[in-house]
Amino acid sequence: MKRIHYPILLACLLLAACGYRFAGGGRLPGGAESISVLMPENRTAESGIQTQLNSDIVYEFTRRESARIAPPENADAVLSGVIRTVQDTDIAHSGTSTASQRRVTLSIDMQLESKNGEVLWRRRGLSDYEAYDVAANRSGTDLNRQAAIERVSKRLAEAVYKSITDNF
Repeated sequence: MKRIHYPILLACLLLAACGYRFAGGGRLPGGAESISVLMPENRTAESGIQTQLNSDIVYEFTRRESARIAPPENADAVLSGVIRTVQDTDIAHSGTSTASQRRVTLSIDMQLESKNGEVLWRRRGLSDYEAYDVAANRSGTDLNRQAAIERVSKRLAEAVYKSITDNF
């Protein structure tokens, strides 16, 4: 029969009960405990992309429970950003001039400020991309492109979260 190490078990339970987290994971810079995620400014012709990115960023902070989401007037820190570009590039062809696959690339700038306006974190030119198939009809291609943009948005939101919370 295995012997249970009660002191170790007790220590683990106490740490879990206190909400202890290991360093480097999930803390905001500047000691902020709450965050407001503003709708990013959309400087592209892509309608609705700012809503997708905003939802994905809020989801990252909510699911990881690293900070309380609050309105800007009650938050310790405010995250804002700009969607700079959404670009499509042909990456495969099924003939001399017909694209069979494209890549959509999304580029953003993000910034986290404290209540008093101090910049706690900033990243410019964050980008990611995803390939999608060109369908036989326009609506099929549009659906594939939208799905690709959604995947890119989720990865960018995760990258923003990790970049903000790493090293703290």
